[in-house]
Amino acid sequence: MDDARWEKRLAREKQRTAILERVIEDKTRELHLANEKLREHNNSLEETVANRTADLRAALSAAEAASRAKSDFLAQMSHELRTPLHGLGGTIEALARTELNNEQRRLLDLSQKSASGLLRVIGDVLDFSRIESGKLDFELRPTCIQDVVAQAASSFAAAAEQKGLILRSEVTAANPTWILADSHRTGQVLANLLSNAVKFTDRGELSIKVHAEQAGEKVTATWQISDTGCGMSQEAASRIFDAFQQAEAATTRKFGGTGLGLSIVKGIVEAMGGEINVVSESGKGTTFTFTTVNEACEPAQDATDQSNVAVDLAGKKILVVDDHPINRMLCETMLAETGCKLLFATSGAEAILQVAQNSPDIVLMDCHMPGMTGLEATQVIRATGYDAPILAVSADVTSENANAVVASGMQGILGKPFHQADLFSRLASLLAGESIADSPTDQNDSDAIPIFSVDEAITLVGDREDMVVRLCEVFLEELPASAEQVLTALRTGDTAAQHHNAHGLKGSASVISASRLSALMAELEAAGRAGTAMPELADQVERVVKETTEALTSYLASKAAV
Repeated sequence: MDDARWEKRLAREKQRTAILERVIEDKTRELHLANEKLREHNNSLEETVANRTADLRAALSAAEAASRAKSDFLAQMSHELRTPLHGLGGTIEALARTELNNEQRRLLDLSQKSASGLLRVIGDVLDFSRIESGKLDFELRPTCIQDVVAQAASSFAAAAEQKGLILRSEVTAANPTWILADSHRTGQVLANLLSNAVKFTDRGELSIKVHAEQAGEKVTATWQISDTGCGMSQEAASRIFDAFQQAEAATTRKFGGTGLGLSIVKGIVEAMGGEINVVSESGKGTTFTFTTVNEACEPAQDATDQSNVAVDLAGKKILVVDDHPINRMLCETMLAETGCKLLFATSGAEAILQVAQNSPDIVLMDCHMPGMTGLEATQVIRATGYDAPILAVSADVTSENANAVVASGMQGILGKPFHQADLFSRLASLLAGESIADSPTDQNDSDAIPIFSVDEAITLVGDREDMVVRLCEVFLEELPASAEQVLTALRTGDTAAQHHNAHGLKGSASVISASRLSALMAELEAAGRAGTAMPELADQVERVVKETTEALTSYLASKAAV
């Protein structure tokens, strides 16, 4: 009886085990199917993400290409617009030097104002484009705040007086305050704000107030431009810095303008590391306030006023290269009474021939010409051994073109349109030296730059010479590989690598005040950015690297011996 009972229990357990096994198999099968579905879902999700990422990359690439196309278009349009404008402005300037009756003089003044207005519009559009693309350049030089304010006030004194307005200026500082700043950009901000103040104020006064405080090596300045004009509502003030915006719809109809001025002002101030705001009330006036923080510096050495420089061109041969007849005519008009001998070329190929046959003392070279450009012609001319000054004359004054101009072998760029005084000033500077090697604008001449400045390096790291020693040791360890990367880029003509590797070596060299090497790398970096290969500088790079290595090794040996 017991055996039968145990057999029944065993049979029941086997039945339960079989049922559990089937359940486990079913659950395992379900889990497997679920895993398969999850894997398929993951694969599908990864594929979707990859597709979306590819779409986003394509969209980003298209947006970047569109942005580059827009910048190229604006640069080209700038050239196309500035060329006839240059002709217009020069013709007006030439006419102004002739005898005119009162009516003719009035019409000429109106023409000059119209040309200046058009030039401002072109400048606004280009500045807006540079700000958008992050390519707004700053040139820091010793600048006196009091001088900037005085110049801005004097520029608008006549306009204010003509409307019966009082223009006040005040700088709160015990002594003339000198800072490292871009006086042109700072003046541009003040000019935009003062221009609006004059435009929108019919009675009362305008004021420029600056409060400057120095703390250590920094000078914090608060700039305030106020008027008693028509003012604006809070809603209008909230969007006044937006591009293509003006306070009211009727403003454009009544006063004109592109609506870019204050957007450009905001972009410049923020690019300088400051901020700007506005307080205004309808019918009671407007106050713009912005701040700047700059390095304090020593006063600049007295510079000669270049606007009235007398230049002796008698007997000098000057070659004017330009495909546009108006530009050639204007140069001829401006230089007609100087006693120089003028030569002309209408293309890059003709310029090469003129230089070979006549050896001019100076070449004025247009950059953008059909066929061979001015940059290409200059490279060919320099290859022949011609070493007299070549000055670029172009409406394209962007940093890229300026770098390309220097890289091609020219001594700088004169932007169109220009006045006779501008041309004479540049010619006087070019003729100050008898050879290109003596020209202060020749960036290939690095021999005048110190190889290594111990005092400057110590100052840069907070008067810790032990840190300078360590930095020099590390720099010497890395220098051979870094220099070889630059040399390889030069020898292979890889301008992208030239730009990238020169940029890196420039930064590390500047940290230890290896100034000659840093300056040379800056030149190669700029040329690489402009797409200009410079294999001819490979020997100079090797020489400067060797000089730097010897100077640093000698310095470290002297410190080890102490």
